Amino acid sequence: MIDIKNFVKLSLYLPISFVLNLLIVLVFIERRNNSAFDSFFFYYCLITTCYFIARAFIFVSLYLIQRKENHLAKIEDGEWPGLTVIVPAYNEEDVIQLTLKSLLEVDYPGMKIIVVDDGSTDKTGELVKEIANNNILYLRQENQGKAKALTNGIDHVDTEYTMMVDADCIFPSDSFKKAMQYITYYGDDAIGGVLSVANPQLTIAKMQVMEYGEDLWLFKIFQNHFQCIKSDRTQDIIPGALGLFLTKSLKSVGPLSNHFLAEDIDLTARLVERYYRLSFCPYLVSYTVLN
Repeated sequence: MIDIKNFVKLSLYLPISFVLNLLIVLVFIERRNNSAFDSFFFYYCLITTCYFIARAFIFVSLYLIQRKENHLAKIEDGEWPGLTVIVPAYNEEDVIQLTLKSLLEVDYPGMKIIVVDDGSTDKTGELVKEIANNNILYLRQENQGKAKALTNGIDHVDTEYTMMVDADCIFPSDSFKKAMQYITYYGDDAIGGVLSVANPQLTIAKMQVMEYGEDLWLFKIFQNHFQCIKSDRTQDIIPGALGLFLTKSLKSVGPLSNHFLAEDIDLTARLVERYYRLSFCPYLVSYTVLN
């Protein structure tokens, strides 16, 4: 589980920003005139101040919420549900072995791995075969796109649960077990995980860190906290880079479509349309390897 540790931002940055905006508002109350610009700027500062009040309250509350442990089902040895991980790959020779080695080191009994090579023109296939074992099934198809690769992989799944991951990720060893305990306890049909960056020192990685920022994780925790009260627990999106699905629910919505740039959004919409239960799982974690 990725822990939100940046309490300094929550305890200092937000209150300071609020105080500064409040001072601006107080100054304008004393010195404002009736010009259009002055009125616009006054109301802008007033709205911004209200925003920071709400933001400070929400994020401090979220920080406290995420400190609490979620409920996890107790699963005894020998009773872990079957799990297959699908890894679509296209020209991933720089990272594919790192990803597969990470998956092989994950602590989950009997886990299967399906690598779908979407017509790679580099050494992706050769590198997969170098470390392939009985738990890794290698499939190759003509280049048809990620959605077709995932659909091909799903057709070969015979386990109760299916996970989709990207070919440039590494995983904590205990992440999958906790994710399975989470989805089992809440009875969800699909859960989305936390995406982070493995090498944040790179410039492009720093930009990715901004996208995967703590504010976003906190918002998902906030969203999920209130959705736990609802029967559908609908999450906004199950990311294609890290999603765990009940296989029968995944197969029931049909093949993934290549007509959309983001196939995971289309898949999530289909699941929501059928009233399946979706949620965010803070224990399901992957780190993207950028180069």
